[in-house]
Amino acid sequence: MKRWFLILGCLSLCMIIIVFAGLWNLGALIKKAINTYGTGIINAEVHVGGVQTVLMRGEARLSDFYLGNPSGFTTPHALKAPSVYVDLDEASLVGNTNVIEKIELIRPEINYEKVKGTDNFKQLIKNINGSPGRQGKRETGNKEKVGKRLIIRDVIFRDAEVTLALSGRIGHRVSA
Repeated sequence: MKRWFLILGCLSLCMIIIVFAGLWNLGALIKKAINTYGTGIINAEVHVGGVQTVLMRGEARLSDFYLGNPSGFTTPHALKAPSVYVDLDEASLVGNTNVIEKIELIRPEINYEKVKGTDNFKQLIKNINGSPGRQGKRETGNKEKVGKRLIIRDVIFRDAEVTLALSGRIGHRVSA
């Protein structure tokens, strides 16, 4: 009987260590997930240089964020920012709606490109919505199951540089 308690205690201790190690390395796990799976989800290159998290406050800082353009667009990238701050309502993670209170991009370089009746950002959103697992409503038996919703309350751009390109010709550079 003592032997079973010892085995159960060791297994519990191992699980606690694994959970804390995962939480301790959360920034590295997020970085790896973005750099590994992001491009496949949005059909455009995406990567970050680093991610720092403050788990108890639901905050994350991304460094060297890069979002490329989908195919068919000629500008060098859609968005590039040396620093991105994200403030998440951590209590919303357990519900059906995740809430991001604020996304703040510091010195982003934004290329807005219009080609053939669409633009690069609309195409990126279309790619995300069309990716596997993001089909919105799915039927499960007789009931429709709705996927998780996302609400972003504020998006702030600080010291942004915006380029407008129409039909593949690069236009004016505008600071905002």
